[in-house]
Amino acid sequence: MSGPEQAVERPSVATLQARYAAAAHAVQSATKFLIERAQWNGDESLAGANPKHLRAGLNLVMTDTATLAQLLVRKGIISELEYFEAIVTGTERELERLTADARREPGFGGISFG
Repeated sequence: MSGPEQAVERPSVATLQARYAAAAHAVQSATKFLIERAQWNGDESLAGANPKHLRAGLNLVMTDTATLAQLLVRKGIISELEYFEAIVTGTERELERLTADARREPGFGGISFG
C-alpha cells in the first residue's frame, strides 16, 4: 500500500478566467488570420464569414453556453471551477487546432497567436 495521496492543487477560478481570456483572444486572432488568408487566396469556402453572420452566430453560442452552464451550476451538477476548467481546456484546444491550420499556410510555419 502506498503512502497517503497528495491533493493536486487546482487553479483558482480567477486564474482560469485569465487563461480563458488569453486563449479566447488568441483564437480571435487566429480566426481573423485564417479568414483573411482565405480571402487573399480567393478561397470561397469562407464566404459566410461576414461580420453580421459571425456576430449573430457568436451571440447565440455565448447565450446557449452561458445559460447551460448557469443551469448546471445551479443544479449542483458541476461547480463553477469545473466549468472554467472545461472551457479553458476546450478553448486552448481550439487555439492549437487553428494554429496548426495557420502553420500549414506557405511562409507561416512559425506563426503563433497566444
